Order: sequence, then C-alpha cells, then structure tokens
Amino acid sequence: MKIHYEALTNDWFDRAMSTGPNRTDWQPKHHLDLFRSWPEKYVTDYHQPFNPFAFAINACALDASSRKHGLSKAMRDQIDYLDLAASIYTETIEDHAYIRNDFAFPMYWATMKKPFYGAFMNAYTAYGYMRLYETTKDEKYLSKAFRLIRTITSKDITIKLSEEDSQGDLWLYEYVFTPQENEIEYLKKLGTEMQENGNMRFRVYNGHIGAIITLMKYRKLTGLSFVDKTIEQSLLTMSKNLSKQIFENKYFSYSIEAVALPDYGQTRAVHLAKQIAEATDDEALKATAKIFEEFYITSIKDCEGDTYLTGRKAALEFYSPLKKA
Repeated sequence: MKIHYEALTNDWFDRAMSTGPNRTDWQPKHHLDLFRSWPEKYVTDYHQPFNPFAFAINACALDASSRKHGLSKAMRDQIDYLDLAASIYTETIEDHAYIRNDFAFPMYWATMKKPFYGAFMNAYTAYGYMRLYETTKDEKYLSKAFRLIRTITSKDITIKLSEEDSQGDLWLYEYVFTPQENEIEYLKKLGTEMQENGNMRFRVYNGHIGAIITLMKYRKLTGLSFVDKTIEQSLLTMSKNLSKQIFENKYFSYSIEAVALPDYGQTRAVHLAKQIAEATDDEALKATAKIFEEFYITSIKDCEGDTYLTGRKAALEFYSPLKKA
C-alpha cells in the first residue's frame, strides 16, 4: 500500500485529526488562557485537568498563532503549562510512556477500572507534542512524542496498545483497561477480547484511525521507518473492516465490540474514512469512503441527532439481557 506522504501537509494533518487548522487572530493573554479549555466533565467529575484531544488542539492553536505573531512570553508559558499537564498524566511502565486516565469510566454499560490507557490517548498527546516541537524547535517535545509513539508500536511490553486480534487484524486500541470481575463474562459476550495479562481492549474505529494518522505524521516529520509496519498493517485492518462500520444500514457503529451501539460522531466517521482514503492508494478504502459519504447524505444528515438517540436506546435494550444473564 502506498501512502502519499508528499501530499500530506500540516494543514491536512490538522484537518484529519480535527485539531485545526486554527484561526491566527487568537493570542493567549496568560498561560491559563487556553484556546480550548479542558473538558468540563474531566475537571469537575473526573478531577483530571488534562485531555489528550484538547492538548493537541491547544498545541495546534499555539503553532498557528506563533507563525503570525511570533512566540510571545504568554505562549511560551502556556507551552510549559501544557507540557506540565501532560507530564502529570504520563506514566512510565517498563520504560514505556503511557498517557494515564486516572478515573473509572463507564463503557458499554460496564466500567473500565482506573487507570486505563489507550493508543488514542498516546497518539493525540504525541500529536500535540509534535506540533509543539514545530512551534519551538525544542527537541525535548519531539523526544516525548517518540516515547509515546514507541509505546503504541511496541509488542514486547505488558500493556500492549496495539496487537493482532483473534481475526489476525492489527488494531490500535482506543481503550486498554482492567475490567471489573463481575463484568468480564458480559464483556466477552459483546466480543471484547482479553490480553494475556488480564487486560481487555476495545477496537474503536475513530480511535484506531486517529492513531494511524498520528503515526503517519511522525513518519512524515522525522523520516524514521520503525512505524512503517504498524501503519501499513493498521491501514490494512481498515481496508478489510471499515465498511462494517455501517450497522444494518441504520448508522455508523462505534466499535467492533457492541456493534449495535452507534458512534456518537456520525459525521466524524465519514470524515475519517475520507482522510485515510485520501492518504493512500488503497481502492477498498476509497470505495468505502465514497459509500460512507453517500450513506450519510441519504440516511443520516437530516436526522443525525435522532438517529443516534434511537440507536443508543435500541442498543441498550439489546445488550441489557446479556448483562443480566
């Protein structure tokens, strides 16, 4: 599979990751004057003033603003603050760097125990660090991105963020977590697979693709080839499986597990399919992206909110008996 790296600009990557491009009239007044605040739920309910997606958005905004206005003291202070926030939630395990979500989280009407990890969290944080490197030219940010990227691609570690599933497909897992003992059998009924160390993992379409794009960004930025095999195998996983994201011609599914549960970002599903199709010469991905766009326009666009709510209600009714059994 050929990847068109020569055509993938910073603007393309930012659009693909939904982190920009950003307007350049914004300038921070001080280090806490963020372009995108930490999600309120993270701060108030989870007591965690850090979120990888918001981190990446802020890094991209700072880069865009600095290109127009120069790198001010407030910008440098904010970069230091963002780095500190990310560092607090970066955990080193067996010399590998993981972004740690330090709270329990409900998923598929079960609970992921804290802390939990994932390729998505590592990827978006690494993407933010790459953009901070491009803003400041400070190698320490590229080094931090490398450590997070290396953890996504590594196989000889206890907590694997990427691994082949039972079908032989390489997934970049959005969530890797410890399940509650009384929910393990229920999660297995959904199709959730367990790693050798007892962790479970979820194969989420949008998290997988976001992580792929981050790896592609790292490859384009550094020229380092150690990510190539993971990128190609992960794209092949989408070439094979992405068309299955349309569930019974009703909506875009969220993941391989709990396939009846709709993706809360129906528009995002179309966007991400289009991005990876644009980036490669894979005909299956291109065909899927076209099908996704046509399906969205004809079946979802005018009723997206109702489609999601109806689908979620139906999924709850379908899966509830499995949990009670």
